[in-house]
Amino acid sequence: MTHTVLQNQTLLDIAVQNYGNAECVYELAQANNLPLDAELQVGQILVLPQIGSANRQIAAYYSARNLKPATAISNQ
Repeated sequence: MTHTVLQNQTLLDIAVQNYGNAECVYELAQANNLPLDAELQVGQILVLPQIGSANRQIAAYYSARNLKPATAISNQ
């Protein structure tokens, strides 16, 4: 699976949205060869690896409500 980065999204946002667990940010970063504090670009495609520690209930909550966190600070 993949994820297309939205404006102001961070790896942490994407980890919580797709895995329901902030700790998954480490595996997400590693799978995409990125540092934890990477500045992501809008439209960038990230690989979503299978992660055993995901919380499927929280991820399903985000999906069902179409929640897409984007917490990066923007200069715009």
